[in-house]
Amino acid sequence: MNNTLQKISLSLTLMLGLLISTAGMAQTNEIKNLAGYVDFGDLTGSYGEPNVEINLGPSMLQFASAIVGDDDPEALAVMKGLKAIRVKIYNIDGNADAAIGQIDKSRKQLEADNWEQIVKVKEDGEQTHIFMKMIDGNIEGMTVLVAGDEDEAIFINIIGNIDPKDLGKITESFNVDVDID
Repeated sequence: MNNTLQKISLSLTLMLGLLISTAGMAQTNEIKNLAGYVDFGDLTGSYGEPNVEINLGPSMLQFASAIVGDDDPEALAVMKGLKAIRVKIYNIDGNADAAIGQIDKSRKQLEADNWEQIVKVKEDGEQTHIFMKMIDGNIEGMTVLVAGDEDEAIFINIIGNIDPKDLGKITESFNVDVDID
């Protein structure tokens, strides 16, 4: 009997894992079809896995909203309009060539897809680009691309309806600090 329970438990665990991974793949594909989504490409061949990788899709943002609840109505209001938040930070150890190449490729694609560049800083071997996707006067996405002679390359994509007055709250809520001095 104990062996039978173990088999049932293992089967249920495998089925749950399959359902979760299938839902995760469906969520990833759903996010890719949103107007505010940006494909950052893959820099693992150049730098290995990202040091920081955050992928919050609709389900996780809904979960985070439930945690925030009524304790912080402003944060809750900001999160309700979001569909996904994606962050990748790579350790580049002063070798920014691949990251800058990917930023240039992403930048060209963003421009081709009618994203508006709102910040462009190129100095001392560093680049910072901030783009917004506007549709009918609404911000539907924002992306931040940063690389240079420092130790990190940063790629941030916020997808969903973003109220301009809430941009600071979004970055504070997820402890994202983009230093562009």
